[in-house]
Amino acid sequence: MTSGLIVARWGQMGLQLRGNLAPVMLGGKERWFDGGDVVQRNDLSYRLTRGVVALGWVSPGGLEPYLGLWYAKGTQVRTDFVTSGTPLPPGLIVHEEIWSRGLVLGVQGLSSQARNRAMMRFYGDLVMIPNIGPLRATVTNSFTNSFVPDTRIDSWGLGFQGGGGYGFLFGSGPEKLTISLEANMTFLYYGGKARRDIPGFIFVEWPRNLTMGWSFMVSFGGGWFSGMKAALTPASAE
Repeated sequence: MTSGLIVARWGQMGLQLRGNLAPVMLGGKERWFDGGDVVQRNDLSYRLTRGVVALGWVSPGGLEPYLGLWYAKGTQVRTDFVTSGTPLPPGLIVHEEIWSRGLVLGVQGLSSQARNRAMMRFYGDLVMIPNIGPLRATVTNSFTNSFVPDTRIDSWGLGFQGGGGYGFLFGSGPEKLTISLEANMTFLYYGGKARRDIPGFIFVEWPRNLTMGWSFMVSFGGGWFSGMKAALTPASAE
């Protein structure tokens, strides 16, 4: 998984763009529960792209509340199904495309210390996907070697993501390189929805689900730290 972050501030206005991208398909195994019992097992391959763009107001103390847009897109492929202990035909493949768009309400703090060339940052987002207009979560399923028709279901979501990092700055002028250690976490809940208008089926359901994740990474970057120029310029001898 790769990630990127751009933070810019002009006076009291702030802009940020950040995102995550899986450049290749990742793999794992899934277990589906009903009433505490495992009702299905399968292999899972997936890829995720996620991003936030937001505008904020920088307070005199350095905190920046912001409002922005959330976007996420995932691709999932499920194979090797076992339901109630019985393997399904090996040719069954379920291809799933999931995307969501929503609003983000959050706050971040960003500070740098000239004396020890340190940089600190934290952020926290409330993610709201109301299932209104374009702000919705959508899953589209396509089934290979199955009598189940392709389906699309829209739903809503609510979540929180946050994290922070501590790093160091390198360079004598305002242009600096950075290296930092970062930690992030995500909690995202999607409400269950069902379609009852598909011929031959009582209903097709997108079950409610909770996605939880966390990461630790070493980050490399750079920037223009104009506020530190005077503090980091060597003093001239008199």
